[in-house]
Amino acid sequence: MNPAEWALLRSRLVLGQALQGTVLPIPWPAGVTGIFVDLGLPVIGFVDVLLLPDDPDCWPTTGTVTDFEIWWIDERPQIRLKPVDAAYLRDDYDAWATKIPRRRVTPALVSNLPLAEEAVRAWKSGW
Repeated sequence: MNPAEWALLRSRLVLGQALQGTVLPIPWPAGVTGIFVDLGLPVIGFVDVLLLPDDPDCWPTTGTVTDFEIWWIDERPQIRLKPVDAAYLRDDYDAWATKIPRRRVTPALVSNLPLAEEAVRAWKSGW
């Protein structure tokens, strides 16, 4: 996906937005980094190990279809996700989340205005 396509897609996504996805096979042992999720979009989703239960046996397995919410999106063509099902969240999520300073961001970052303009031009020309 080129930067213009990503900027256009990102402009249609918002933090906290619900998405359903299918857990993909991971190329390393469970518990190391996190899980990848097929969202049916041109980019994949990723759930960081910090958001998943301590016990990797409690993680959603390959092929599991479940709901996620957008946790973070930025200039990289990847969607960071948080599982909606509490069974797939770290055990102390509520207490842990209150300690995290949340940055205020919008999907169309002001610092990327030229990129957003490029996305609009590309879209209008039929990419």
